[in-house]
Amino acid sequence: MNQFAIFIEDFIKRSGLRLLSVAIFEKLSGFIISFLLIVYLEKEVLGELSYVQSVLAFFSAFLGLGTNSGLLLIGSHLKSNKNRQDLLNYSFSYGTLSTVLFTILFILIIYFLDLSDLLFFLFATLSIRMIVLYFTELQSAWFKTNLENKLLSNFDWIKNIGLLLFGLILIPNYQENGFIVSIIFIPLIVFIFFKQKLSLNWDFTWKIQNFTSKFYWKFSLVSGFSALIAQLIFITDSIMIFHMLGSESNAEYRVASIIPINLLFLPVVFMKTDYVTIAKNSINRSFLINYYKNYFYLFLIISFLILLISTFFGEEILSMFGKQYANSFSIFFILMIASCLSLLLRVPLGNIISALGKSNINLISALLTFLLDIILNYFFIQRYGLIGASYATAIALLFSGLINFTYFTHYLSRLTKS
Repeated sequence: MNQFAIFIEDFIKRSGLRLLSVAIFEKLSGFIISFLLIVYLEKEVLGELSYVQSVLAFFSAFLGLGTNSGLLLIGSHLKSNKNRQDLLNYSFSYGTLSTVLFTILFILIIYFLDLSDLLFFLFATLSIRMIVLYFTELQSAWFKTNLENKLLSNFDWIKNIGLLLFGLILIPNYQENGFIVSIIFIPLIVFIFFKQKLSLNWDFTWKIQNFTSKFYWKFSLVSGFSALIAQLIFITDSIMIFHMLGSESNAEYRVASIIPINLLFLPVVFMKTDYVTIAKNSINRSFLINYYKNYFYLFLIISFLILLISTFFGEEILSMFGKQYANSFSIFFILMIASCLSLLLRVPLGNIISALGKSNINLISALLTFLLDIILNYFFIQRYGLIGASYATAIALLFSGLINFTYFTHYLSRLTKS
């Protein structure tokens, strides 16, 4: 059996197909929810909701001070169940406390800002969701740490089916209010249902052998800050469009970017399935080379098919959101190219670098890419409008991918020397 076939077989053995199927359902249901929002919300309300979600997505990347990342990396190397449970309780305690305090502070700050009633309402209600989001991400990290991918897929299935069903019922009848209720309470109910699998207790004392709390916090904070900056790369264009061109232009851009951005779930599924395995083989040069090479071949084929479909059916796909969005094909196609480049370089290599314990490299890459993204968006949006924003995002994502690739090859060369 050749290496590519073994790569696929190992992915299946680690319940990769189960996670892939639920991820596809999650994106399809998310697509349906986005479609309902576009249909039932006024364009101005949709633009403001998109703006609020973009801002909160930025802060959500740093939920729990990055403790879920520390749990996942260190937990991957712990053999003792007691050590992993102690690590979970430690992460839960500090992560929950920091998330709750941040949410309270955030609501207090926006209370004193000069916002419209709608913007204040959206910010206040959706910021509460960050607490729920932290809990669900904690559960996911714990299941991955223990290689319980079947349990993780069950957790995701129940959560996403609930979100879709309640979205279908509530959004047509209550518009943005129905959307807010569903995305807060459904994940919370599912978390409570699975909470018994975690045996959570409050514990602020570091008890883990072989790892220091200093290493844990350095990796967690740097990983969290890297994710926060990386998230900005995907929302900078939306925020700048909102302020420079208005909420209706922001809504148009969001429609054009829904599918390209959501395609990034594909490499995330592989990383979610194989993160622990990669971490355990962090100094195995042969494994790392073969893993990425086989991944690259697979996603090169997938990227070709994506671009082929986009070329011939892109306008028809956009017209499903409404005839007024059919003219956004150029924006859609540029972002689709950017997405495919991310499938091959930025997303997989960023996750592999994280599994190697080199979160500082991801932070450097994210900071440089973010600065480039701001500069390009500022000048391109002024000069070219919405299509300029898509060019800026595409260039920034390619730049990030090349940084990751450069470091990965450097890391492999150092393994050869050692």
